[in-house]
Amino acid sequence: RHGEIRLIHEILQRPENGSSVRTLGSLKAIDAENGQATFAYKDSEIFVDTALLGQDLAIRIGSFYMIIGELSIQEKLVLRARVVRNVDGIDFDLFERALKIRREFET
Repeated sequence: RHGEIRLIHEILQRPENGSSVRTLGSLKAIDAENGQATFAYKDSEIFVDTALLGQDLAIRIGSFYMIIGELSIQEKLVLRARVVRNVDGIDFDLFERALKIRREFET
């Protein structure tokens, strides 16, 4: 599954249990030992389960990442990450404009 591109606030507005998503966020907090992290984009935050990525995950607080994984809704919404890659240096305004154009094209 490729992961539907969604911004964090869009995921929070319309969470779908089991759906595959791809989103961007800045790492705000990490607990590698327990496989937990919090990512944020603009004014929205999402809890990410990083257990599938291993304890030696090399990510830094404040850096931006693209996260691909599946949504799980149990006691709370969790994005179970299967891929996390650094996207520091990305032009976020251009990314959002390109995402808007892509969505218009796909509809």
